[in-house]
Amino acid sequence: MKRARGPDQNGRAPAAELDAERALLGAIVMGAPMAGIRPFLHPEDFWRETHGIVYAEALKLEAAGIPIDNMTLASALEQRPADAGEGSMLERVGGRAQLQVWVAECPTTRNALYYAEQIARAAAERAGRPAPAHTAPAPLVQRAGLGYRASLPIGVVLAVDRLRESHGDLTGELSVSWTTTTLGNGDGHIYRGRFNLGSLTARSSTARFLGDRTQGAQVPWSEVLEHFCVAVMDLHRSGVKTVMVGQLPARQVMPSLFDGGFLLEGTEAELYGPGGAGKTTFAAALIVSMETGQEIIPGLRPVLTGPCFIADYEGDQGVWNDLIAKVAAGAGVAAPAVRYHRCVRPLPELVEELAQEVQDAGIALIVLDSVERASGASHGGETFNDRVGRLQAAVDAIRGAAGTTSLLIDHVAGEDLRSAGAVAKPIGGVMKSNWARETYYMRRETEPSNDRAELVVVDTKRNYRAKLHDLKLAIIYEPGKIRFERIDQVSAPDLAPLVTTGADRIAQLLSAGAMTAPAIAASLGMTQEAARAHLSRHRGKRFMKLQDGTWGLVAHA
Repeated sequence: MKRARGPDQNGRAPAAELDAERALLGAIVMGAPMAGIRPFLHPEDFWRETHGIVYAEALKLEAAGIPIDNMTLASALEQRPADAGEGSMLERVGGRAQLQVWVAECPTTRNALYYAEQIARAAAERAGRPAPAHTAPAPLVQRAGLGYRASLPIGVVLAVDRLRESHGDLTGELSVSWTTTTLGNGDGHIYRGRFNLGSLTARSSTARFLGDRTQGAQVPWSEVLEHFCVAVMDLHRSGVKTVMVGQLPARQVMPSLFDGGFLLEGTEAELYGPGGAGKTTFAAALIVSMETGQEIIPGLRPVLTGPCFIADYEGDQGVWNDLIAKVAAGAGVAAPAVRYHRCVRPLPELVEELAQEVQDAGIALIVLDSVERASGASHGGETFNDRVGRLQAAVDAIRGAAGTTSLLIDHVAGEDLRSAGAVAKPIGGVMKSNWARETYYMRRETEPSNDRAELVVVDTKRNYRAKLHDLKLAIIYEPGKIRFERIDQVSAPDLAPLVTTGADRIAQLLSAGAMTAPAIAASLGMTQEAARAHLSRHRGKRFMKLQDGTWGLVAHA
């Protein structure tokens, strides 16, 4: 039956409606799914009757399970006679060439649902009935780094990050882009700018701007932005949910990246020591282990594996590339490809971009080299602990979304560098060690040979597990290779104090004869108070005070 068509106020067919009809038919010819369109769009809804007939034939092909393309749809139209013996419907619509014209006029198949909605709304307006209830699906908003992202089936991606909340307003940097670079200016870009998610005025003006930028795409921007902004505000303000603890089965062992509880999964560890101690080389070996699943450092077998990320303030990509390649060659494994970021701004200023990359790549271990450079300069009136707090918040934000483990490389204070043998403390505020869940002090012998250096790694703090045994290693340097060997005893005199107790060193010294407490302290490089404390604690068991005021060994000690 013929359907009446009403022209626009100028007596012409409405251009926007015809554009939507041609775009939809082009999308259908290119294989756009019709499952979401079929329930609400009918052949009689098309303004141009021949367009409705083409759509009806496409519905028949779909119902018969025949894939729709230029060939199958042309064949179906050719078999259908035109009205009043005017040949086939294929000839009536303009032949196979017209189908190809529709394909060329379709901006993207992803917009098919919205082309169909515009056609259905226009038909409802002509008939004086309510618009169809079907609306564009709300975008599925997900966390992305420190921001949020949504991908729409029409081929559009919305993302917002650098979020700030002030005086009840939530603002952020909104980016809108096509998923394909063939649209827009060839780079997918549609919009990027600061945006107030809670402002109706901002949403309305931005929707109009997006509509102007994407003319012909038929995207309902007002509806899309409304769904996106509400979802982001709900997610952002929901926070972390309260849960119940205490009655779940207790874990026997905290999961760690390496055997024995070294680098607990999802926590922060600190590796500190004097300059030149081999911290970066040690970290490179851990990275090769994590990436390859091989035990590179004897005694540290990787339990979990995964991609690593290097945030570097001290070297360059060449330094890390060489270390990773040489460590891998020394272990006889293929060198892995590791993500590396040369940082030129303080870490708190890089949180957004690094958090996104860490989450997207599923990073298991972040290595930050080094803490002091990453902290940046102090702001007016800041203490060491204030700087540490800003850095800690940045590290937590970067690794938090993905539950990543972080290893922070740090230095020691100047006075500790001059102290012979004692375990040093990280430079700066005490909160560095307090916030880290485990800390390790590393020291290398001061006078190594050209091809071999001994080093010791001491577990100086741990949460949730027992203290690990000191790790005594030798690094072997060969042409194009770096190897690690585990040693039972260190031979370097300056490392011995790290792997023996003060009482052990005093006992070894007194085996040559009795000495006064001040002489013991001077010989071992410890304070007199420390020497007297060791002597008093072990008096009668290991040490005895003689009549002349000197100290000696108990006979059975």
